[in-house]
Amino acid sequence: MEQLQIRKTEITIPGLTKEYKFLQITDIHVAHQDEQSDEFDLHMVEKSHKKWFDLKKEMATKAGEISPEWCDGKSAEEMMEMLGEHAEEIGADALLISGDAVDFDSGANIRYMQDYIARRKLPVIYIPGNHEHMDEKEAHRNCYDLLAPVMPDPAFRVFDYGEFEIVAFDNARKDATDEQIAMLEAECAKGKPIVLLVHIPINLGYFKTTVRSQIGHYFLFGVEYDTDNARKLVDVIARPDNNIAAILAGHIHYTAEGEFTHGRMQYTTSSGLIGGCREITVKGE
Repeated sequence: MEQLQIRKTEITIPGLTKEYKFLQITDIHVAHQDEQSDEFDLHMVEKSHKKWFDLKKEMATKAGEISPEWCDGKSAEEMMEMLGEHAEEIGADALLISGDAVDFDSGANIRYMQDYIARRKLPVIYIPGNHEHMDEKEAHRNCYDLLAPVMPDPAFRVFDYGEFEIVAFDNARKDATDEQIAMLEAECAKGKPIVLLVHIPINLGYFKTTVRSQIGHYFLFGVEYDTDNARKLVDVIARPDNNIAAILAGHIHYTAEGEFTHGRMQYTTSSGLIGGCREITVKGE
């Protein structure tokens, strides 16, 4: 197998008695076609392929990363397959997909993701990115209805590993509902350590300063231009006495990591289009 660009990360949570392994992938932008694709869908697939062939190199270069030559001839679907197989090979407890796995919410893309998840030999935790919300036909379809077969209740989900939780929620529209805020507060109140999985990085700490200066406010969640509820959700995450151990995100197409509050880290993972992924070990001290 060609050499994936793997970033290895340890998240240490005091009191854990076992080690847990995850693979995070993000921003692969599949544009699939099948026998049910109509003329417009085929046009969108062609447009997407042309856009991302060049853009993946441009974004990687701007971020100081490498777009390996072996990726040039690989489709987004092929990269998805390679990354899914790698998760299985390392014996991950789950494959974490932090959004923009598909480039837009066509029927063919959803069918592809249904099949992709069904074929995996491990659990898949999949949350929407902004591209999962994109309806290119402007038919005002409900993204959640389309994604329900592969992403039950994407607004807010809790995956309990006994000693800690992965809390995954949709922040891809740079907004939050009252329910999302209340549910996160309720999970924090339980006292069990939490790893957050989101699409857009949270505008806190290192990301609020260094990363924002590199990419601007659009690519962060909870900036002053976002909704009141988005900023309320960020306030919950920022509380120094809560039990959020780490944040995993995507969206910006490059690898970044830094504190979101003292002693606790936020990580973004590079685009799977250039072989980017993050192997995460969650363990005790």
